[in-house]
Amino acid sequence: MLKREGLAGLEVLVTAIGDDADALTSRELATLESQLPARRAASGAARRAARLLCSRFGVNAPQIPRTPRGRPTWPAGLVGSMSHDAKFAAAAVGRARWFKGVGIDIEPAEALPAHVGPVIGTVAERRQFAAYPFADKALFSIKEAVFKAASVEDVPALDFHDLTVDLRSRTANTMGHGSVDWRLITDPFLLAIAWRPAAARDR
Repeated sequence: MLKREGLAGLEVLVTAIGDDADALTSRELATLESQLPARRAASGAARRAARLLCSRFGVNAPQIPRTPRGRPTWPAGLVGSMSHDAKFAAAAVGRARWFKGVGIDIEPAEALPAHVGPVIGTVAERRQFAAYPFADKALFSIKEAVFKAASVEDVPALDFHDLTVDLRSRTANTMGHGSVDWRLITDPFLLAIAWRPAAARDR
């Protein structure tokens, strides 16, 4: 398990995407938004990683289908998140008694188009990341992970301006969903991990 600050209890895995479409069960395949071969391979790689992480908690996860709203259905007792770009897939899993929600996002280390920045965050938010490589992309990735950690099945999805990211505390305040912790890795890709701790941690 990761023992870095604030991440104890979360298992995280990043893997290169290969010929992973065969990792999808028929039910998982049926719930994908796209049946393109590249999307099937990426989703298969993410689920292969997620199932391995579940096994590290002693939980068998033969399939992780999506709900109608596109959220993964995790085995009882676990919460998690998956993400992928064109080359890599990532998964994060933790125990439900430790975390209310978990989010992960992986992005290629490259800049976003200049006009996208104002859509992602305020001037003050974006200024915090000025020293980061691909600053707006870093903020984008953090917010994507926070969306997943804060999401609730029967509540409408949040918008970029529904949450505010603070670099100093490495938290994000979400509209109506409380505070979410996050961490960011910037090399060799952008990887954001976010989580909402449970009220009481059983150690």
